[in-house]
Amino acid sequence: MGDAVNTEFPSAFSRTDHWRCLATPVQNRCGSVVAYAGQPLDISAHVSKIVTRQVEGHPVNSQYSIAVHILTLLDSSSGAGASAEIAGSVGVNPVVIRSVTGLLRKAGLLTTQRGVSGAQLTRPAHQISLLDVYRAVNAPDSVLKVHAHPNLACPVGAGIQRALEEVYGQAQAALESRLAEVMLSDITRAVHQQAS
Repeated sequence: MGDAVNTEFPSAFSRTDHWRCLATPVQNRCGSVVAYAGQPLDISAHVSKIVTRQVEGHPVNSQYSIAVHILTLLDSSSGAGASAEIAGSVGVNPVVIRSVTGLLRKAGLLTTQRGVSGAQLTRPAHQISLLDVYRAVNAPDSVLKVHAHPNLACPVGAGIQRALEEVYGQAQAALESRLAEVMLSDITRAVHQQAS
């Protein structure tokens, strides 16, 4: 027989509160009920539309790793190739390369010349941190986001945002601190060590 389930509730979260949370209809931003009595409704038909809308509005920041890849490639080669050649290494469309290259150029991490193929770093790789790159690609202020509409009638829903924001803020600070310690030259060195 399995372990007994703990049915005790903390004093600040009564059994009444628990059932009120489960019985409260949960609505999305459009006011549609997506869950009731603790059971989610079948919304699988809408998932792809929702994901597409979120990705278009707030892109998942794969641009960051693409940017590091581009800069590492430039640091590794004496002369940088065209967008199509870089795209071949990164594994994306050249249009994506031009978009990310534009962000890196705007941030002052690389230079390009109109009508001339290729790009160059503006300073030595040991002077470019991964945090510089993170900021160059318009990375979010926090990689972890708190969901926007918790149920404020529920004790957990009322307090979850503040509790998570503190933890997420600490996690973001730790991430940025670590990225500031690692230089582009460290990545180039690691790549070459793995290749040999």
